[in-house]
Amino acid sequence: MNVNYNSAFSFSTKTFSALLELADSRKYSFKGLAEHTAKLTNTDISAIKNTIAMLVDLGILSLNKEKSVLNYKSVKKIKDLILQKIKTDDILEEVVLQLKTDSEGQWINAYSLYDGFNGVLGILKFLGIVKQDNQNLRKYWLTEMGTPLFDKNTGMTPEQLKEKLKAQEERGEVAEKFVLAQEFSRLKGHPRQKEIKKISDINVSAGFDLESFQSIESDEIDKFIEVKSFLGKPRFFWSTNEIKVASVKKENYSLYIVDSSRIKEKGYAYYEIVDPYNYFEMKTYLEKIPKNDFEIEPQTYLIKLDSLNI
Repeated sequence: MNVNYNSAFSFSTKTFSALLELADSRKYSFKGLAEHTAKLTNTDISAIKNTIAMLVDLGILSLNKEKSVLNYKSVKKIKDLILQKIKTDDILEEVVLQLKTDSEGQWINAYSLYDGFNGVLGILKFLGIVKQDNQNLRKYWLTEMGTPLFDKNTGMTPEQLKEKLKAQEERGEVAEKFVLAQEFSRLKGHPRQKEIKKISDINVSAGFDLESFQSIESDEIDKFIEVKSFLGKPRFFWSTNEIKVASVKKENYSLYIVDSSRIKEKGYAYYEIVDPYNYFEMKTYLEKIPKNDFEIEPQTYLIKLDSLNI
């Protein structure tokens, strides 16, 4: 099951305790567990389903059509696993970008996480990382436990992290210009070579960065390129929008993977993945499970190409 950080979770003491107790009884299927917990605690069922999805994803809970099995009963162990997951999913880096500081401490405005990370504060509150302000309910203070946690896991201040992300954006821009130059070189002599262009400057929601031609024989724009740069391990984020566009363009859509540290090397060439939607078998990940019950749609996927020599 995929966890949706943009939807609410049910980590209140009452609801979460009831959920674990019902799961431990081994009487309920996924649907039954969600429905009984919602009824017993008068809680939104979609939030409970999202919580169950996280527990299943972490191996805390096992589910089949007949019954649920609780693999961990210790709340401390469960919290440790959830904390490790949000570290792995880079959630803390997203949150630290939204931290504000005043004379009373560091805090987050709930509205700042509504676009893509609506459910994160509920997790952080459950873990004891933040606490809600008694008067301004949109304000969440970083706790004594949370402050060193951010320092430990990001290794930098919010300002330093912003600089890091700015540098990543700049590397992406350099990689796109590198690929654009490569395309002009590859298609030298094409009568419509001037039509090769960087579309991301015009339309950021296009789902790709460049428009080009498959070959010198192409008489119309028929190649759509998304550039992904990296430093160190070949890893990148691929958005749902880009994936959906790739599913339509099929063989006409390519990912160009660029090692930013090698761009200036003579003869260096990017690594191309044609039709990445099918290459990565994305249909499997985009399916909404279970059907006619609830929907979870992640906005971004982390693609790891560590095993490839690129």
